Amino acid sequence: MPSSVLARDLDDERIIIEEREGELIEDHDDHQSFYKAIQNQEYDRVNSLLEDKKVKVTEKITTNGNTALHLVIGTTKMNYILKKILVEMTPEENIILDMKNLEGSTLLHVAAIVGNTEAAELLVEKNEYLLFTKDKEGHTPLARALLNMHTDTYKYLLSSTTNTDDIERATDLFQGTSGDDLLVNAISSKYYDLALLLSKPYKNIHSDAPLMAIAQNFPRKLSIWERNVYKCVGNPKQTFAKIYMVVMICIILFSVIYYFTYAAPRNRSAHRRMKPEALIFYLFALFVLYVIIICIVNILSSRAISRIYKPVMRAILRISKPVIRLLATIDFKFLKEGAKMNNDARDLLKAICDLIKRSTPSGSHRDYYNNPILEASRQNAYEVVVTIASYFPNAIWSANEDGHNIIQYAVINRSEKVYNLLYQMSEQKNIYRTIQDPLGNNLLHLAARLAPTNKLNPISGAALQIQSELKWFQEVKGFVCPPNIIKKNCFGETPHMVFTREHKELVIEGEKWMKATANSYTITAALITTIMFASAITVPGGNYQETINGRNNQEAGTPIFAKKTAFRIFAIADAVSLFTSVTSLLMNLSILTSRFSEKDFLLKLPTKLIVGLTTLFISTTAMLVAFGATLYLVFGDDNPRILGSIAALTCLPITSFVTLQYPLIRDQISSTYGRSIFGKKSDRPFY
Repeated sequence: MPSSVLARDLDDERIIIEEREGELIEDHDDHQSFYKAIQNQEYDRVNSLLEDKKVKVTEKITTNGNTALHLVIGTTKMNYILKKILVEMTPEENIILDMKNLEGSTLLHVAAIVGNTEAAELLVEKNEYLLFTKDKEGHTPLARALLNMHTDTYKYLLSSTTNTDDIERATDLFQGTSGDDLLVNAISSKYYDLALLLSKPYKNIHSDAPLMAIAQNFPRKLSIWERNVYKCVGNPKQTFAKIYMVVMICIILFSVIYYFTYAAPRNRSAHRRMKPEALIFYLFALFVLYVIIICIVNILSSRAISRIYKPVMRAILRISKPVIRLLATIDFKFLKEGAKMNNDARDLLKAICDLIKRSTPSGSHRDYYNNPILEASRQNAYEVVVTIASYFPNAIWSANEDGHNIIQYAVINRSEKVYNLLYQMSEQKNIYRTIQDPLGNNLLHLAARLAPTNKLNPISGAALQIQSELKWFQEVKGFVCPPNIIKKNCFGETPHMVFTREHKELVIEGEKWMKATANSYTITAALITTIMFASAITVPGGNYQETINGRNNQEAGTPIFAKKTAFRIFAIADAVSLFTSVTSLLMNLSILTSRFSEKDFLLKLPTKLIVGLTTLFISTTAMLVAFGATLYLVFGDDNPRILGSIAALTCLPITSFVTLQYPLIRDQISSTYGRSIFGKKSDRPFY
């Protein structure tokens, strides 16, 4: 071949390669521009690149294989582009909707992941089959919407799935392990309302996973305070009208009592003054009247037997519309959501139990409820235990691999609400007085074990932790038969021996915690005692001298400010602070010299700590009051502004002390003298 021809061919090949490289570089630049426009929300630029065909909707833009259309759907503000593409799309081009990235996600998967409900509607309307496609992790768009917590998108996809014409595919979606996983994901995400909707298409349950998920994630019950507030929020008009009526009636009755017992006699005797005990009596009478009237109002409103009640209520509502509107605007969203969550979880639990009972043979029911009811016992979810037992009575005898049933498991895991179901049982509860596990441990042996870490950690301080353990031991000790108190297990240990062995380290930690706390309080109390004793001797302003201008002074030694009210306040506050600080000092010293035996942590040591901390708080408060009174005596000059400033500054350390120390004293008092967590909590029989 001539060299000239070879050279020409090489030149042509080089030109072709350079042209292809130029096209690749140009395409790469367009892709980068498109991606940056998406990131910067330059939607006009995105639309321009697509319309000019510089970027095709099928071209892969990102490293994980997302096409231009994937990226468009990934933002909710460019649905008009998707709508335009779908309108102009021919039937032959429907294959575009099946495009997947490297993760196996279709366009509908992306819409579900980002919560683009409008895009999901457009895609499903164009191709219903997309509802049933799965990515590489086996998730459908419905599952992706749930996992990414997009409620609206999830509801739409669920509705579309259940109403589809492809009944066979839809049925398969809610069956088997994948169907259970879909329901478990909804429950684990605490979307009980969505899980309730999802459970309706189910024909059967494949495993115990859904019931187990409910047992693990069942919401706590609202407290008494929360329930009462929620009732008020639920009907603010009726609540306000009742309160208004009660207050007005109390004011009228109190005014009548005040007039006949104080105002009228005072007119006859101008010098007569109201005694403090009379004021206390009036306040007590007002409280009693309030209780009586509120009971009457509740009876009248609940039974609707009064002809006067309803017109009066309507009149009050008309007069008080502005206040009612204000009351209705108060945001108690967390209470409403909590109440709704409880109701939805309860309905879901019943629905799943009913589904299991209807769709599975009675002989296989145990496979579905055994582990969930034990998990509910461990989690202290007594409502789950009661509901499962109501559908499957034999579930009460469910046992784990160690042979422990729900009551034994509740004692081991310190689940007091499940344990209290014993008090709602009939004569069946007597079985638990003597019941033993395979190792010969009776119920008291199990109570003697150390509680799980997750039960001890919420309790503040090792001393309160050992007190809680002692309470459990004493409670179960009072329930079991007397011979079981000293009965040995197969290891030759009595319940008390097990308790001592298991709690040895906790008792040591409790002793250290108690001594450290008492030591810090002792130092504080000693300092306050010293200061207040010194201030009692050297009173503010000093004392009168024995002689004035060479004459004997009859008021010699008397404090100069003795006749001022502020001085009396100082004297009283000083005395209170001194006496209470001494009391606190003695109490804390008695703690430091205690034996710290196990039983002392139940009542003796906590009581001393409560008294020591309470008196220390009183002495600190009184000390600050005395100091404020001294400042006012010396610098106040009877100026109300100075008095207000001193009072405001005095409140600062008091508030700080209360804020920091109140949780400890509250927990101590509640744990030592509060209402017991044990006992019969409902009259409804359990078994």
